[in-house]
Amino acid sequence: MIVWLASYPRSGNTMLRAMLKQAFGASSYSMYDDPADIGMIPEVGCAVGHKPLETSFRDLYFREQGMIEPVFVKTHSAPGDSNLAI
Repeated sequence: MIVWLASYPRSGNTMLRAMLKQAFGASSYSMYDDPADIGMIPEVGCAVGHKPLETSFRDLYFREQGMIEPVFVKTHSAPGDSNLAI
């Protein structure tokens, strides 16, 4: 199940990802997988639980959509589906 971490840039998304990692051990993806993303810095990526897509976002979306466990995905856009969002 995809759970969107939707926010404007610089509004606390990285802090939320770090809290999910520290409190629940939950990792998260960024739908952009931008090499300049703060999560790509190894130390920060480890602290926030950043996982690289390793495929296209579309492939990840359809693969993870049917999962029972939540799969957290960072976005700066409004979610384009009816999945849960924070």
